[in-house]
Amino acid sequence: MLKNKSKFTTSIYIESSIDFIWWYIATPEGMNGYLTDKVTTKNGKDCIEAGEQVEIVIGDMINEATCIISEAPHVFRLKDHFRTLFADDTYFDYELTTTFSLYEMDQMTKVVVTVEGYDEQHELMQWLKDCGELGWKQSLFNLKNVLELGLDLRYDIFGYPRLGVCNYTASAQQLKRQGLDHETIQGNVLMEVFSDGPAAKAGLKKGDIVINIGDHTVPTYHAFVKALALSFQQSKHIDMVYYRNRERKETTAVLSEDKKFTGLVTPDDDSIEKIKQRK
Repeated sequence: MLKNKSKFTTSIYIESSIDFIWWYIATPEGMNGYLTDKVTTKNGKDCIEAGEQVEIVIGDMINEATCIISEAPHVFRLKDHFRTLFADDTYFDYELTTTFSLYEMDQMTKVVVTVEGYDEQHELMQWLKDCGELGWKQSLFNLKNVLELGLDLRYDIFGYPRLGVCNYTASAQQLKRQGLDHETIQGNVLMEVFSDGPAAKAGLKKGDIVINIGDHTVPTYHAFVKALALSFQQSKHIDMVYYRNRERKETTAVLSEDKKFTGLVTPDDDSIEKIKQRK
């Protein structure tokens, strides 16, 4: 692994044949069945071979990928080039490598996803890594549901209401700067607060550290997302506790299901076209 680059690995066991799972992992039609909105190969083939260029659209994110390895039914690897559009119409380009490894077991198949290339020196990449790790856990869970139960739950899983922020798990150093003992209190740094979003309307600002959402502590990005979903089941109005300039503050935000915050848009929406126009 390159210096200052990090990775994550997540896995799941699925009660299905390795060949059937490979179809979902390594073909455009299969990808669209559990994860993507639209996948297009340059040669228009039904399978994705090594060296093939692929355009992958997931909500408001476009990945211009190149297949590096396609060894059915065990290893599938993409060199990813992402362009992500934010709620304020700005965008960010970054590159990663995503590897799917499939292992045939007794009546089960183990699917392992490894994503590499996160720049540890770039704050935005910390947010993207937190998003990516949880996102792949959710996506593999959806694949399991599709294969074992015939249920595509992606919009239920990813459709939780949002605050209109980019956030990630606060480091011990960030907590210390707010006068917090990282061994007893953890939270999420707000890396970006969109001007017309629920968080901004509630008075939150970039750099704030959120430690509570509703009745839930949020020590990690995963806990932050879970708290949003759980709180929304009770009320759209959620109480929040956060720190700014070493001062403890409280506010109430009204969560939004607007697609510009959830990212759940169709490939034909204007937001996708805006990304392509800027390439």
